[in-house]
Amino acid sequence: DNSDNVIGHVQEQGKIVEAANTENEQVYALELGYGFKSKIFSANLNSYYTVWNNKPLDRLPTVLEDPTDPESPRIPINVSGISALHKGIELDFAFKPMKKLSIEGLASIGDWKWTSEETALIVLPTNVDTFRFDAKGVRVGDAAQVQYGGLIRYEPIKSLYFKIRATHFAKNFANVQPEDLKDVNAGRDSWEMPDYTLFSFHAGYSFNVKDVRLNLRANIINLFDAKYISDAR
Repeated sequence: DNSDNVIGHVQEQGKIVEAANTENEQVYALELGYGFKSKIFSANLNSYYTVWNNKPLDRLPTVLEDPTDPESPRIPINVSGISALHKGIELDFAFKPMKKLSIEGLASIGDWKWTSEETALIVLPTNVDTFRFDAKGVRVGDAAQVQYGGLIRYEPIKSLYFKIRATHFAKNFANVQPEDLKDVNAGRDSWEMPDYTLFSFHAGYSFNVKDVRLNLRANIINLFDAKYISDAR
């Protein structure tokens, strides 16, 4: 699959900064899965292997407008050639031992790493410079690569339900900054955020008022008021 990554320049305060040799994204994916379903139990197991070339970054790197002046403004640039490998397995299941009770679970274990060691040519308003980084083996950030959890749903009477859900997040790294991945920091992982678990509670009741169907719902998203870090740079 080919996607667009053709931003060849970024305008900053009236200046144009270009990244030469910009190429489209290229995504090659292979998935293999198996599903099972019966009256009281169903499950899906899926594995994936995705090569993502020229992957855009969530945050653009920056360079000095004047490399000879450390105090000069920093200008964002688009750098192609940053590639990643995503692989992992995912499992979800649903178990309904009785009509009023259902139990669901999920697990996702990923191994996502950058695979690039590149030197990009950067065309600045004042000169031509190179931008080198080494991200080989660095873990992809901004998403928990390991998640598992489940929920229990109980319906004591028709149209009234209570549900509690828990999800654990792990292996979550701060966003990569390619401009820092050089010299002694070449190939170095970003900060790994602490693992955390979130609980949520949900309830609902539906009923008719004449010909109108009403649904009442209540949700507590962070049931135990957990403090956690989900994003970092």
